[in-house]
Formats: sequence, structure tokens, C-alpha cells
Amino acid sequence: MSHTGPTAERVGDYYDKGVDLFPLLWDENIHMGYWTDESDDSSVAVATDRMTGQLIDRLAPRPGQRILDVGCGLGKPAVALATAHPVHVVGVTISADQAKRATERARGTDVEARVTFRHGDGMALPFEDDSFDGAWAFESLLHMEDKPRALRELARVLRPGSRLVLADMYHRPREGMGFEGFMATLTSMDDYRELLADAGFSTLEALDITAHTVIPETAFAVMKEAMLARRDELAPITGEEAFEAAIAADRTTPPYTYVLITAHLG
Repeated sequence: MSHTGPTAERVGDYYDKGVDLFPLLWDENIHMGYWTDESDDSSVAVATDRMTGQLIDRLAPRPGQRILDVGCGLGKPAVALATAHPVHVVGVTISADQAKRATERARGTDVEARVTFRHGDGMALPFEDDSFDGAWAFESLLHMEDKPRALRELARVLRPGSRLVLADMYHRPREGMGFEGFMATLTSMDDYRELLADAGFSTLEALDITAHTVIPETAFAVMKEAMLARRDELAPITGEEAFEAAIAADRTTPPYTYVLITAHLG
């Protein structure tokens, strides 16, 4: 029987293929945006930067700390974190092409000496025990089929007392998401509390911010137009079913719940 879940190879190939395309359709922050309320018509770029800020605030890093970014994408959140706080950030991504682009992003910036990126698997982190003071996983654990293993790896590389921030999503009851199975396995908030506890973390906050991720009509129209214009490039990467679901989505009633979880090791 063939494996249909999100293997590291499959996810890496997906993001390698979309390394140029995804930022054109959304933003170089390859994560959801944060809109303040229904009247907020901010662009995707502004809203995704704002979501990064939500994670930075929860991580609350102290000067000199070493922070791990699991699933660093193109490196924009890591650079933002190092710009906002005098910390060292190490990003890891399953996409070799993303790691290369992230390194290029940091080059020549004021934080170049404090930000590094590498190709690696979040379920087998290429770092020594107790080597980080904090970490976040920004919409990356959904791509990891073995979440208990991923969380144990995070606990292994973090020093006791470290803070972990997760941004993730799961589908609402009876409402599937087009990429689930092939690209993601989704975990509910209650399940996350249990998984975190099993890995040695205590949950400090678990917040449903789904309402803040609803994309404004103007921004959705721009994204949809861009997706249709590049259908021949995008659909082979996402799959026809997921592509059709994305352009037909009712943006006012997302099929997911989006959560921010802050946890403490030990």
C-alpha cells in the first residue's frame, strides 16, 4: 500500500517547486495573515508581518538568546525576529531551495551575522541537545505526520525553561481541507495540549484566532486573480482538487480553526 501522508520528501518537493511562485501569489511570508477586525482591509504583506509580530510577542525573547525557527520558509519571519530583538536565530526548512533563498535574504542586512538557515527535517533536528533558548513552529507542524516525534525533538534541543510558540490550524468538524492527507495532518487544540504535555511542555496559552485570519474581500480578489493567471503553473503543484477548492472558497467561513499556542519546557 502506498503512503499518502505528508512525508518529508513530499513536503520538501512541494516547497521546492513553489519557491518562486508562492510568494507571487501570497507574500514572502508563507503563512496566514492577521487582520484586526472585519473593517481591516490591510494587504496580505501587512497582515502576514502582523502575524509574525503575534509570534514574536509570545516568544518574548531576551537579548543574546539562541532561537530556533522550525519551518523557516523564505526567512522573512526569522529576519524580522532578529531585527526586533538582539537574538541569534537559526532557521531550518525541509526545502533546500527555501534554505538557499532565506540565506540570500539575510545577506547584506544588519542582522546577517545573527541569522542562519539550513536544510533539515523538523522530525530529526540536526542540532545538539539543549542548544536553544526558545523556538517557534510557524505553520510547519501541520506538515509533519509524526507530531509526537517532532515535539520530542523540540524538547530535546531546547534548554529547560525555554518557551515554544506554535501557529497551526486544524479543520472544523465535517469540513475537510484540500491539502489534508497529501500535505498535512491536522491536530486539534485539545490534542496539542496532550501532545505537548507528553513531550515535557506545559501550555501557557492556547488561543483561537481564526476570525483574525479571514482575508478581506479586496485581498482575496487579488490573490484569486493571480492564481487563475498562473493556473498552469500552480495546479500541478497543489493538485487540481486543492486548486479548485482554494479559488472557490467562501472566505468568510474558513474550513479551519487557527490557533496560537504558547508553551513552557519543564
